[in-house]
Amino acid sequence: MSPEPIPKELKLLVREDLKKVWYHLRFETFRTNLRVNWASLDTERSCLWNNIGRVLPRDLEYMCNKPVPFYWLQSAQALDNTGKLCETPKIIFATIYEEWYRCYNNDPSIEFGHFFANPIRVTGSGPSTVRGVLEAHRSICAQASALMMQGNGRADNIIEIAPSDVQHYKLKPTYRAIAIILDNFDSLRSLRVEPEEDGFISLRKMARTQTVLLARTGMEQGLSAPVSFQSLQAQTLPLERPDITAEEIDVVRVSLETAVCFIVDFETREDKVNVNEKITPVDPSLAPS
Repeated sequence: MSPEPIPKELKLLVREDLKKVWYHLRFETFRTNLRVNWASLDTERSCLWNNIGRVLPRDLEYMCNKPVPFYWLQSAQALDNTGKLCETPKIIFATIYEEWYRCYNNDPSIEFGHFFANPIRVTGSGPSTVRGVLEAHRSICAQASALMMQGNGRADNIIEIAPSDVQHYKLKPTYRAIAIILDNFDSLRSLRVEPEEDGFISLRKMARTQTVLLARTGMEQGLSAPVSFQSLQAQTLPLERPDITAEEIDVVRVSLETAVCFIVDFETREDKVNVNEKITPVDPSLAPS
């Protein structure tokens, strides 16, 4: 039993403990939502079934508040138990999450679906080239904008979530401007990442070994400055894509670690320019108020 009246110091300690519990509850809900979206079930994520794509209301929830899309080509997918190329190894998500969390010094914003990217699985009937993916991405962004206009410019009028007084969901200019493409699940296939002595794979090594493509889409309206990969020059790797040349499309191949750091810096720069003076709202869906 605590003495009456309760000392101010004890009240402060209890308050701090409750804050920590509340924070961890919210983060666990956030992680659960991410795992569902990045799972190997197409019912829980966006798919690119053809060369133009189709945006449904649920896709808006995945796309909004993400700095970039993450296109997962067939060439980077694994066979399921029926022999169909559709499995997206979860270790990629784990690696991205680890790097993203680290880039924000273990304190990223988790409000209203904010994360590094949303996965878009390219199916067997979808595009197989970088140019095809970029054309589909432009179509997807146009469809998303049109769908949001049906809700008077508010995504939360379209997404099936609790209504709010402020638009919390938006399609970021960065999302239109850059696409990340995973075209080869090469880290484990080539056995360049071996399990550690404890039997587990190092996600840091995975991030430095696995490669992705960063591509400019040509849609840079709303950015404070044009996208530039100049700062990545020393970290770029051979494109190894017969379907493109650097002269045709501004695209670079980098490690997953480099890509995550670049996108986090890019998003942070743009957010500072477009800073909202209002207090950032708290997503009520993540935990009890």
